[in-house]
Amino acid sequence: LPTGGAFAGRPLAPGRAVVVSEEPAGIWAARRDALGIPPDGVRLITRGLLPKMTPDEWAEFVAHLTAQLAADPADLVVLDTLANLWPVRDENNAAEVTAALAPLHPLAAGRSLLLVHHLRKNDGDQGTGSRGSGALFGFVDVLAELRRVKGD
Repeated sequence: LPTGGAFAGRPLAPGRAVVVSEEPAGIWAARRDALGIPPDGVRLITRGLLPKMTPDEWAEFVAHLTAQLAADPADLVVLDTLANLWPVRDENNAAEVTAALAPLHPLAAGRSLLLVHHLRKNDGDQGTGSRGSGALFGFVDVLAELRRVKGD
């Protein structure tokens, strides 16, 4: 990320990232150091295992993050994992999912936004493995589903 290169066979310009996660800062620092990413290449915002935000708190948090990025830009924002950050209680409720995604539009302007989300317990065919409403997948430009390779 800090030096550019290639990703998935395509050129990647140098850039900076912000990761918003429920995981402890120490885990992310160890990952960053293992990959040789300088500390100023990835900023970390940890929420810990706090209770879910209300829709208003979520909108305020995303607005605050957007303002921070206006003052100190980053090219990539990672929300890891979405289910532990956003205020959605029923991931199958399209209206609730759509309302939670709405504040992300300004955050995504001029930068990449990576939303990490989990697969369903029973998986699914390609493009249908992620849990919850299809409204999430209508919001994104690219959907990448990662699975373990089966032995057979």
